[in-house]
Amino acid sequence: MKDTTYFCESGTNGHIYRLINEAMRNISIHKLGFYDSIFTPEYELLEEDEQNMLVGVLLSEYWISTKEFVDYCIEEKFHNN
Repeated sequence: MKDTTYFCESGTNGHIYRLINEAMRNISIHKLGFYDSIFTPEYELLEEDEQNMLVGVLLSEYWISTKEFVDYCIEEKFHNN
C-alpha cells in the first residue's frame, strides 16, 4: 500500500514537505499525537525557519490555534509519562 501524500515533496522545500507528509500520516492515519508526530529527531536537524514552517503548515492544515497545539502537546506528554 502506498503512503498517503498530502504535499508534493519535490523542489526547494521537499525535505520539509516530506516531514510534513510523515507527520500528517502519523496524526491522521496512525493516530499518533501531535507531539510525537512533529518533534522527531529529523525535526531537530532543521533550521529554525524550517521548523516554524513545518509547525505552521500543520496548524493551518488541522485548523488549530497555537494555544490548542500547545495544549495538545502538553496533554500528550502528561499522559505518556
